[in-house]
Amino acid sequence: IDDFTRLVKANPEDAGALASRAQFYSQIGNHPAAIADYTAGLKAKPGDVVLLINRGVAYYRRRQMTEAIADASAVIAKQPTLIDAHFLRAVAKYQSQGAAAGRDDFDEAVFAKFQEHLHYIKGDYGDAATHDALRKELGGAAHPLHYLAIPPSVFPRVIEGLGKSGCAEGARVIVE
Repeated sequence: IDDFTRLVKANPEDAGALASRAQFYSQIGNHPAAIADYTAGLKAKPGDVVLLINRGVAYYRRRQMTEAIADASAVIAKQPTLIDAHFLRAVAKYQSQGAAAGRDDFDEAVFAKFQEHLHYIKGDYGDAATHDALRKELGGAAHPLHYLAIPPSVFPRVIEGLGKSGCAEGARVIVE
């Protein structure tokens, strides 16, 4: 902690040094000091999501749920798909307002994470280029899920295309 303190004394507006010292304070359970350093860091770097989420966690650990919810909400406003912020806000709401208050954030957080993995590929069922584009979009996905809302008459052609392109490897297929 002495090294971080020297850095902060040398440059009191060094958000990185303040954040590092705040993390250390948080690890040893000195949450008021962590909150103070995160707050000072936010003066130097207003709206920084890392500082905000970490300060929110420190507030949560101090049972300051209103402040934890406010910081998590500020992060969500800037980065709506950051699941950690939804989780923090949901747990803080659950602790302070009951299960129903936290449930919506869990649902939003789960969907936000799920939504990152949804992709739509437009193309012709029988065209190898469509399946090649799908293969490219899948990248290194180990267990893709193919949701096919297609007419039953084209099912065999699509499954064959998935197989030939390597898109069926380790995959599951759902047919609507």
